[in-house]
Amino acid sequence: MGIGNQTGNLICEDIFRIGHVHFNIYKKLLTVDPAQEPSVMHWTCPLPLHMRGCPNVVTIHDLIPILYPEFCQTEPRRIQRLLESVIERADMIVAISETVKKDIVTYFGLSPERIRVIHQATNILSELSNIAPVEYVSCPADSFIHIGTVERRKNIARLIRAHSLSRTRRMLVLIGPDGFDARQELAALSDHRHPERVVRLPWINRSDLLVALRKARAVVFPSLAEGFGLPIVEAMALGVPVLTSRGGATEEIAGKAAYLCDPLDIESIAEGLIRLDRDESMCHDLIHLGNQHVKNFNPHNYGLHFKSLYQDLLSISR
Repeated sequence: MGIGNQTGNLICEDIFRIGHVHFNIYKKLLTVDPAQEPSVMHWTCPLPLHMRGCPNVVTIHDLIPILYPEFCQTEPRRIQRLLESVIERADMIVAISETVKKDIVTYFGLSPERIRVIHQATNILSELSNIAPVEYVSCPADSFIHIGTVERRKNIARLIRAHSLSRTRRMLVLIGPDGFDARQELAALSDHRHPERVVRLPWINRSDLLVALRKARAVVFPSLAEGFGLPIVEAMALGVPVLTSRGGATEEIAGKAAYLCDPLDIESIAEGLIRLDRDESMCHDLIHLGNQHVKNFNPHNYGLHFKSLYQDLLSISR
């Protein structure tokens, strides 16, 4: 397949669908022959495609469909075959956390030297600085906010029950659309002592979201499985305390700058909500620690990491 135009831009209509159809039929990646070869081809997620004539880099965000199929509707065997094919032909794999790197090494037996960990970055403060003052936001101030799809993996049912158990008067605001098993997760509202204290916002525009986060009491993110956990970093950048899960990528990304709970233990989550509700000193400490920790996730260093990666690959390929 040849792709390209007179200016050298890579253009091919419907290439992703074609690649997936090809993989379903032939069980191998579709080789792309560009009209003008790039120096490096970076696929920012695993796709059934391979660019001929240059180093190929692939970012793998997580192995959740394989390791935790109960949290997904995807077919784990197909995902496994795709990742095996991608890993076999890639010159370098980028993992977004040490947790994901460890999972790849363990599950696929890949040499650690073929994986570069580059954490995601946030520029949320620059976004906030460009937003005009907002007089009204649909999200109540001083709330506990959860950002993300309402699904089993995000642990919404336990979070709702923990909020009830904590007896906090602060609102719990769930911002995000329905995902896998959303109805079952939200059924926990029927057990809540005060269901009116739980607000559901399936959608909110970006500017309102940033203002709501800035006014939140805390971001609560007791997820059961993540490859990274961007809400953790964004909350810290905005000066908001964070509650998240002990273990895995969430603890790695949070470092020592968040309140860590056992995501499988409703009482542990509830204890975290109580502490965040009442302990001003702890909240102040978490904000300070978060302000320092989030400096590790800045866009400048993010760019430098990729520049170094590409330079290393080009020096090897010459």
